Amino acid sequence: MKQSSSIGYLTIIIFSLILSCIEKDRTIQNTTITVNWDNFITTQNLNSIVLQNITDSMFIPTQIHISKNLLFVSEKSSDAILHILNIATGQYLGIHGTRGAGPGEVLNAWKLFSPDEETIGVFDPELGKAIVYDIDTLLNENKYSKEYLQSGMINSNGVSIVDENIYFLSNMNMPESRILYYAKTTQGLNLEKKGQLPTLDKKYPNFQAEEERSVVSHAKLINNDKIFVVSYYNIPMMTIYDIKSAKEISIVGPDKFPEPELFGNIRYYYSSYISKKYIYLLYIENKKEFDYTSSTILVFDHNGEPVKKLLLDTEIFQLAVYNDSTIYGLVDGTETSDFEVVKFQIE
Repeated sequence: MKQSSSIGYLTIIIFSLILSCIEKDRTIQNTTITVNWDNFITTQNLNSIVLQNITDSMFIPTQIHISKNLLFVSEKSSDAILHILNIATGQYLGIHGTRGAGPGEVLNAWKLFSPDEETIGVFDPELGKAIVYDIDTLLNENKYSKEYLQSGMINSNGVSIVDENIYFLSNMNMPESRILYYAKTTQGLNLEKKGQLPTLDKKYPNFQAEEERSVVSHAKLINNDKIFVVSYYNIPMMTIYDIKSAKEISIVGPDKFPEPELFGNIRYYYSSYISKKYIYLLYIENKKEFDYTSSTILVFDHNGEPVKKLLLDTEIFQLAVYNDSTIYGLVDGTETSDFEVVKFQIE
């Protein structure tokens, strides 16, 4: 963070608390940064274009992701699970993958992720498994490459695989950790931990500790290589974990925490995406109860510094970003279609 921007720009509170990692002789420095709307100095208005060829092929899309210059949309209502679009040509490449409970199959393609630039991963929380496809093999032979089956992943909202380590979110019953991972060792896979579930400093005294943890624990996990982001649905907060340097930065804002009567009933950060440079967060400004669509995207760098605010002409519920130049989004319910895939060009 630049020193000149620390006064009147961001309020930085550095806690003296040092959180211990499972890794020996290493610690995570926990830094909390409070942001407000004035910190987003640049605002851009973006117009949508409907991608009709993939829209016409969808039934009930759930997630959207980009890997190897291809756009992937997971499908809930079909024997196959992944719609694929060539970003460069705009050609729809069909729907691939297999739905089921057998090897290489998923019942619920809940989250998509990229172990590397040549693969696409699908996480199924119902089966507690992650399937990884080599993209060329998926397109040519409709076959999977690897399967990771771990019962501990069942409650996670997102999975990442880096260097064969399987990262996922802990649940409300493990407040002493936030990210869990099965680390590959010569003896197999060992369960290790990083971070901790946020505590709210008695903001909600009428809630029992278990009730508070239940509300706070709803979050999404994403990563780009060794930079991980956990964004929270029910509180205005996200945390950046740099696994390589063992640094942890929590961002609070830009809105205040909800009043007690609304705690757990309104949303903040719903969808998220991370590129090699920036973090993109779909932020719910309209605080209707249980609203999950938005036309506001907040952009941060990997150090948690606000970069800009993007205002879309169409509300979306999921996003993916291509080369920091184009945003792809899923739209729920329009006059012409139940769901649409749209894109926005960033100036």
